[in-house]
Amino acid sequence: MTLALVRAAVVAALVLGGVPARADNYLLRGFTWFGVLDGKDLREACLPGAPDRLRFVYNAIYHEQLRVYELERPFPGAPATLEARVRTRPNFADFTIGELILGPRDPTSRAVLDERAFAHLVDALMADGFAQPVPRGLTLPSDGFYWIVSGCLGGRFDINGWLHPTERFTALRFPALLFARDMTGVPVNPPRPIDAGERMRARTGNQDALDIKPAFDVRLDDGGVVGRVPGF
Repeated sequence: MTLALVRAAVVAALVLGGVPARADNYLLRGFTWFGVLDGKDLREACLPGAPDRLRFVYNAIYHEQLRVYELERPFPGAPATLEARVRTRPNFADFTIGELILGPRDPTSRAVLDERAFAHLVDALMADGFAQPVPRGLTLPSDGFYWIVSGCLGGRFDINGWLHPTERFTALRFPALLFARDMTGVPVNPPRPIDAGERMRARTGNQDALDIKPAFDVRLDDGGVVGRVPGF
């Protein structure tokens, strides 16, 4: 099998995969990634009286860095927990035997937010347009920088996305609040311009070139990730 076919199979797995995988397993992450972005589990559990739960995903070029923040508050007035998880490029030279089998564990950290801090974060998210309609035709490239936030607040599920470079992305307030409580020790991969030619080659060009990583696009609307496959 050529390198191009291998890469095509990986992208297909990212799009269509439905095999459950540990959240900290790099080798199997792609099989559930679109479900993570879609907030499928949060949507299904979002009923009247359900805990407030939010998932913030920062895609800083998929093959370079992913940051996921899971926020949960069991009931109004209770402290909320914020878990930060970062996936970066794996260092295969330093793998242990266990990691070779199960995949490496991502750096994680946990923080507790009191009622005031929780309200501050939610207020910033709302001011950033979380509960507003998703921009028409929003397409988020894996070889770019974007945020997707999904979650259940007060028994209502919402999802939205912000793409760099746009004014909506530049004006975001909630990322600074998340990064301030991120104790993973992994520096944030900041947004940067992406060469249009490189982006085109990642989708239609010479996939046999070792320096070109395959890429995929996520389309988002008010219902979630467009074209998702039931069960993944």
